[in-house]
Amino acid sequence: MIRLATSQDLKDIMVIVNEIKEEVKINDILKWDDEYPTREDFQRDSDGKTLYITEEELLKGFMCINKHEHEEFQDVNWTKKDAMIVHRLGIRMKYRNLTRALQLLEFADELAIKDGCRYLKTCIYEKNYKSQNLFKKAGYEYLGDISLEEYEGKFYCYEKFVK
Repeated sequence: MIRLATSQDLKDIMVIVNEIKEEVKINDILKWDDEYPTREDFQRDSDGKTLYITEEELLKGFMCINKHEHEEFQDVNWTKKDAMIVHRLGIRMKYRNLTRALQLLEFADELAIKDGCRYLKTCIYEKNYKSQNLFKKAGYEYLGDISLEEYEGKFYCYEKFVK
């Protein structure tokens, strides 16, 4: 089941975030670190009703989707301006498989349809090959790359039109 997250979910979300932070350190993926994302980021997402979780007795994953984009997105030749942006998607390690993450991305498609937007964007750190493959599998197309001021390396930009 996928639902809006509440403040009560933040403890379990941070368990998943910390698992992911350990994994990305090992794989030299610098985006998630001690500075980002924080409990406050997820609290803000939850307060704004843009944080969703997948659960079956236990919280297994999360995703933030909203219309807030990085300033650097202006440097990309997006097909459309008005879009829903997928941020901070994570799955608990022992439940990792393509299906759970794809379910969250399919849910993002549904949210975009309900919003009347039918267009999604995301950016993924250049060394995060698992996420790049996931978004491609979900129908996202590569558009170009950007640099984010606070991070080294490039971020690949993807977009998707929801049918």
